[in-house]
Formats: sequence, structure tokens, C-alpha cells
Amino acid sequence: MTSRIDLTIDKQGRMSVGRLGLAEGHAVAEPLPDGSGWVLRPARLVTEAESDILSRPGNVEAIKRSLQDLDKGRTRTGYRRRPKS
Repeated sequence: MTSRIDLTIDKQGRMSVGRLGLAEGHAVAEPLPDGSGWVLRPARLVTEAESDILSRPGNVEAIKRSLQDLDKGRTRTGYRRRPKS
């Protein structure tokens, strides 16, 4: 990738960032501390519930263990695929 890419901003203030190598999805733009420009980074949106779950100690490890168990075909005893009506 070159060190300089010129982008055109349209009348509505939009610009295409495809030439920057970003795939379809979300990005976060943060101003540089000296105000001379912006930094654009690919990002994922996370719900508050997901953030809450992932920020609690031990939850990430428990999720990883659960996924490993599923890969090995292990499930909890008494697990029902469909709730009783």
C-alpha cells in the first residue's frame, strides 16, 4: 500500500474508504491529539450485554471451554434442544 492516498469528499460529506483496504463493516475514527487529522481503525460493534459478559472475570475462559466441549461432542446433562411447551 502506498503511504499517501487522496480521497474525494462529496457534497454530503461522504467519502469512499475502499482504497484504504478496509473491508465491508464498521470502523472507528479518532482525532489525533494535535488535531492534525484522524486515525481510522476497523472495529466490531458489541452490545452492552456482550460487553458486560466478556468483562466479567472468568467468563471468556468459560466460553472457550464450552466451545471446546461442543467441538468434542460434549454437552451438559439434561440439555434440551427444544423447551417443553
